[in-house]
Amino acid sequence: MRVPIIIGAQNCMKSLTAIGFQFPSYIKWDEWDNKQHEYDRIKGAISVLKELGQEQVADLWRLSRPEREHNFQLALRLASQYHPPFQGEGFEDYTHVYDFAKGIADHAKENLDFS
Repeated sequence: MRVPIIIGAQNCMKSLTAIGFQFPSYIKWDEWDNKQHEYDRIKGAISVLKELGQEQVADLWRLSRPEREHNFQLALRLASQYHPPFQGEGFEDYTHVYDFAKGIADHAKENLDFS
């Protein structure tokens, strides 16, 4: 099972929640996401993963369903709403990949039943 943990810059998870992403409470991201040094953030995330290793995957899967569905819908909305500001030489390949991904998001948003 994939666990929605992103170990990035300080307050990365906080920034994701600020734009609408949701994470299961068992991730406990607020305990380690704000640490200044990346070592401490990684240490906190590993601690959470060790705790989760004691749980049944099926239970975690069931508990995280509302957040997963919400995040999926949010990601599709974001992908279909925004167009990054590509400029300059070398972005042609990336623009093609972006257009392809946006097309998938637009199609899914129009044709999938999220209820």
